[in-house]
Amino acid sequence: MQTRQGCSDKSMPKPLIHSCLALWALLAFAAAANAQPQAPALISTDEQGCAGVNTAPADAVQACTALVGSGRYAGNNLAIVYFNRGIAYGRLGDYDRAIGEFDAAVRLNPTYTRAYSSRGSALLLTGNFDRAIASFDQAIRLDPNSATSFAGRGSAYRSKGDADRAIADFSQALRLNPGDAASYTERGIASADKGDHDRAIADYEAALKIDSNYSLAYLNRGISWNAKKESDKALADFDTAIRLTPESGAAYGSRGVALEAKGETERAIADLDKAIALDPRNAGYLQSRGNAWRNHGRLDKALADYNQALTLAPKNWLTYYYRAQVQYVAGNFREALADATRTAELNANWAPALSLRGLIQEKLGAKDAAIADLRRAAALDPALPQPADALRRMGILR
Repeated sequence: MQTRQGCSDKSMPKPLIHSCLALWALLAFAAAANAQPQAPALISTDEQGCAGVNTAPADAVQACTALVGSGRYAGNNLAIVYFNRGIAYGRLGDYDRAIGEFDAAVRLNPTYTRAYSSRGSALLLTGNFDRAIASFDQAIRLDPNSATSFAGRGSAYRSKGDADRAIADFSQALRLNPGDAASYTERGIASADKGDHDRAIADYEAALKIDSNYSLAYLNRGISWNAKKESDKALADFDTAIRLTPESGAAYGSRGVALEAKGETERAIADLDKAIALDPRNAGYLQSRGNAWRNHGRLDKALADYNQALTLAPKNWLTYYYRAQVQYVAGNFREALADATRTAELNANWAPALSLRGLIQEKLGAKDAAIADLRRAAALDPALPQPADALRRMGILR
């Protein structure tokens, strides 16, 4: 059956990466709805409706439910009915129920390749990456020529942070189906996760040769251009992504990050406002707008955005770090200490958090604790200037 911002780099914030995962899975649900294995002799209205061809998903669920309740189906034919109902639930966005239907289908027919693959896609969309991989593994064992199953498993590996396995699976998917723009884009995102933006850009450009209106390829190419500090190229790609998909919060959010990097804070905030209006529960956009407000000198607005971001993503160590920075600048040292400590708890070996906590401890008069944090920060990242500068100022280093 293609958002993260799925970044694992612990040394610095990553740009907003909009993966193809959710859209890819939804497209596969839709494709399955139009290419069902059919039970023989489809004659009744419910049978035709359950097959899902030109049928609204809610109507397909109702039709399939009537067939299940009729008692006229067993074995593989009943498995097909459950599969069709799972596809309909997937199209409705009810992935938990879809998973249950696919479970029922494979219990009745343990060789039902499409049910394993579709279950993997639904599991992806609920964040059950290990179970998704297992389901795709089974689909691939049954059909080693399924490009869809390799692409799905690649998405699961990428979501787990295993970029190398993801790239291998997307490469196999592309060998089987070289015209798949989504797999090129996902492979590009996996390369970007590794910091290989040149390879990522090559894959996005391959996707655009297949589909010149593929918004996600423009979006992610813009992110890679921005990472390479090619801000004008990045902004051009974000502009195109917005033109093609004007309701994409990711496109506005990514353009806002790029504009902020160029120092165009007011335009950045306007874009991030739009991104938040389109996706108000996206903690990444709130964090990015908080950064823009901070750089604009509006510490109150920055704190409000970080607070809201943390209600949505309470384990985001980077947001705690940014909030600690703002509290420190504002002179709220005890609040800053709490946030820096929380950052260190969530990411124990990140030198900037320990350095900041050491500076805060110094302000609070806790000299021994400050020295311990600053020494550890300097050991973790000798190139970071703040710990050594502070230790010299305190007479510990010369």
